[in-house]
Amino acid sequence: GDFAPLKELYDLAVCYGAILVIDEAHSTGVYGAEGRGLCDVLSKENLIVLHTCGKALGVAGGLICASAEIIDYLVNAARPFIYSTAPPPLQAYLTMKAIEICSGPIGEERRAALQRLCLIAQKQLGGEGSPIVPVILGEDGCAVQASEKLQAAGYDIRAIRPPTVPEGTSRLRLSLHADLEEQTLLDVIEMIKKAI
Repeated sequence: GDFAPLKELYDLAVCYGAILVIDEAHSTGVYGAEGRGLCDVLSKENLIVLHTCGKALGVAGGLICASAEIIDYLVNAARPFIYSTAPPPLQAYLTMKAIEICSGPIGEERRAALQRLCLIAQKQLGGEGSPIVPVILGEDGCAVQASEKLQAAGYDIRAIRPPTVPEGTSRLRLSLHADLEEQTLLDVIEMIKKAI
């Protein structure tokens, strides 16, 4: 649920002649103009951006955006790409259609709906206002117990524990989406407050 300081990282990469690699998995379709992600405002030099076609796009696979030179190198030297089975044409078609939806009025409406939910969650639970909402509880046992109570009430909210997160920062993790009804979110927030 954190936002990396992308502009500062990008400026450092440019300053030192490095290439910055950014995974936009949780921002594809959600942030940036037409859902293009948080890197859309950065120059395209010294930058490799990975987008998932899952999550917001609802398909599978991923995209790598970079200069033609980098893409040419990856096509010819990236062993996982070379030795993998090509995706079916239907997957490419569905990805193109999902990108069309994200970049149009429906995408704008869904991003606005999601942003409203993010603001509610941020106001009630903290965090940075992203669709990934961490509720940091500290000890593993506290996170597991809270998760079990929420799951018993019908909410699929998991405890995230070390080694996934640093010791002493075990948490509940909510993933918000545009189809979530506001009242359901408020109900979940109430349950979380009771569970912790």
